[in-house]
This record gives sequence, structure tokens and C-alpha cells, in this order.
Amino acid sequence: MTPTQRKTKQEMVAEFRVTEILDAARKVFAQKGFSETTVDQIAEEAGVAKGTVYLYFASKRDIYFAALREGAKRMSEILRRNIDAAGTVEQKLQAYFDTKLRYINENLDFFRILHAEFGTCLHAAALDKEIGDLIRAQVQFIADVLRGGVASGELRPVAVEAVAWALSEMTRGVAVRRVLGWTQNPVEDDVAELTRFAWNGIRNDNETL
Repeated sequence: MTPTQRKTKQEMVAEFRVTEILDAARKVFAQKGFSETTVDQIAEEAGVAKGTVYLYFASKRDIYFAALREGAKRMSEILRRNIDAAGTVEQKLQAYFDTKLRYINENLDFFRILHAEFGTCLHAAALDKEIGDLIRAQVQFIADVLRGGVASGELRPVAVEAVAWALSEMTRGVAVRRVLGWTQNPVEDDVAELTRFAWNGIRNDNETL
């Protein structure tokens, strides 16, 4: 980074404040839901004045979607990096499951509000476009893995898009069970089971178990 690209102190302070506000917002939204949350509660949780919140966000709705977008973007970046770093198709599947479950496990407030928003959305127009694009991009990460596996012969021919969405929903189901406290399984155990189930279902029949 050149000197002209360095952030000013004001920009750094603004980024810090926005991060504080969004972290607080995810916590409050996860506890109370969108309708019962107020900007005053978010400001109190963030330890800032209500006026400070309005310096960066025009409304509660803006805060809500900004909190979701930031979390979804961060997860997408980590997911892409970890899948790319994995070797075989089976290892890439494992990286997909492992990254998503660990990220959710470490960011439960983000997942609670994402699930509340996306899990009950029955019309694409009702979902924030950028969040919808990020969710679809994450599914495409695994769809690309499946296409590569079919092309290399590691996987049998499958309906790539349908299977990719099924794997995404399967992961979300396991995450919901973890968030609700209905399992105490270590993350690695759930990852191993998901990987085994997925791999045995789509591997090439010439591969050995």
C-alpha cells in the first residue's frame, strides 16, 4: 500500500465505529428480532450515542441489511479461499462443510438473523439483492466443484445445480440444529458425516468407499 492509499485517521475511526455498530446490531437483532429492535438498543449495545449510529446509517432497516451483508461477504471470502486451497473434490466438499459450520458456530448472531431473513423468504424480490447474490455465489462455489468432479470422472453425472443447492440446505439444517442447542457434537464430527454422506452419494461408482 502506497502512502496515498493509506487510510486517514478519520476513515479508520469510521470503520471502527461501523464495525462496533454492526456487531452490536447482530446481537440485538438475534435476541429480539427485527420488529422488536430499536436503534436506541443498538446504540446502547454498541456503547455509542444514538446520533452516532445515524451518522453512518439512515434507518434501522439499513443497519439490519448492512449487518447481514457484512457477515455474508466475510463468510463468502473465507469459503472461496478454503475451497480453492483444498485438493481433491472430496477435500473441497469437506472444506465447504467445515468452513460454513465453523463460521456459523463462531458467528451465531449473524446466522440467526440470516436464517430469519432467508429461511422465511418466499419471494426473491423481498430479499436484499446483495445478500441474495452472496448466498447464490456460495452455492456456485460448490456447484463449480461438482462440475469439475464430473468432468474429471471423480463424480458420476449429476444435476449440478440441484445437488449444490441440496448440499447448501443440508448444511443449513445441521447449522440450525447446532444453533438451537439440539446437539453437542464437535463441529468436526458433523463435517465428517456431511462429507461422507455427500461423497458416497455422488462419487463415481468406480471409486472405492
